[in-house]
Amino acid sequence: MALAAAFRSHGPRVLAALAARYRDLDLAEEAVAEACARAAALWPVQGPPNDPAAWLYRVADRAALQALRRRATRQRLQPDPPPPEPTACSSRPTTARRMLSSTAHRRCRRRTSVS
Repeated sequence: MALAAAFRSHGPRVLAALAARYRDLDLAEEAVAEACARAAALWPVQGPPNDPAAWLYRVADRAALQALRRRATRQRLQPDPPPPEPTACSSRPTTARRMLSSTAHRRCRRRTSVS
């Protein structure tokens, strides 16, 4: 009951504060959901805190920081993509390809009109 009332009255402000701080609404929503899950587990045992809004904000803020750290670690540890395999076209240009590219260059083309 205390969690539902706290979320109804303080949830939108906590969500807005986190979205403004991290500039990521999805991250803020996930962090607030994580804070509510932790509150649902702890508040029945320990009782609601003196300031539920501050508690929700602090726990959600820490959850957001933890998610950002996990994301950064995942990106840092992700292996580099393999280099592309060479194709027949990427080898040294042949004489015919050099001639074709020089004649097809836009400065080398002449405008001709067919009457």
